[in-house]
Amino acid sequence: MAPLEIFRLIGLVYAPIILVTGLMMAVPPGQPGTEAVASFSRKKLFGAPRFWTLFAGMFFGTLPYLTVMGNVKPIGVDFDIGYIGKWEAALFAISAVAAGNAFGRVFWGIFVDKLGPRRSMLSAQAIMIASMLCLILFGRGHPLPFMIAVCGAGFCYGSNFAIYPATVARLYGTHVMGSVYALIMAAQAISSFAPSINGKLFDITGSFIPGLSGAAGLAIVGIIVTAILSKPLAEQSKPV
Repeated sequence: MAPLEIFRLIGLVYAPIILVTGLMMAVPPGQPGTEAVASFSRKKLFGAPRFWTLFAGMFFGTLPYLTVMGNVKPIGVDFDIGYIGKWEAALFAISAVAAGNAFGRVFWGIFVDKLGPRRSMLSAQAIMIASMLCLILFGRGHPLPFMIAVCGAGFCYGSNFAIYPATVARLYGTHVMGSVYALIMAAQAISSFAPSINGKLFDITGSFIPGLSGAAGLAIVGIIVTAILSKPLAEQSKPV
């Protein structure tokens, strides 16, 4: 089946489901109405440290994963992990990243409710750093470390889409979720250039290590930035 046929099928299946479920949505009792939404000032967001905390966390939390995921197939081939053939390695790498991503969204959704956003953000970023270092130092020619590393990267990427929506809802209220979270998601739009940069570095150097090392370095910078900026979140947004 051609890619366009697959996308057409997805659209035909998803569109009616989205339409029907969208018609069932309603404002929960006790929630602010349209007046509160209309009076919300987006301009004030940019002057508040908590917004930049979430923006930076989203950027540094997604960049390492996108660096891996955007080139996971050629990385799997290039790393030639032992007894697994090159193309089998690529297949397993894609599956491991996807599995980690799916599980991470569920796990971190539970985790953020129990321990709060700051601990969740720092924990996810710490695991991301460990995953990137494992991939760089032990991934080449070794199937198990390679799969653990790419699965760990996917696992931490999934955290961003559990931690940050929940934190936005706590800090700003669900009634302006669409306004605030969309701006925070812009951080991922910036980090989405990482795969292209990684691919370009491979073309120049013949290795994925420089790009992966750069992503790991930025992940380390990210956890430091998040640790500093997110201190107020411990008081502003306590676990329920």
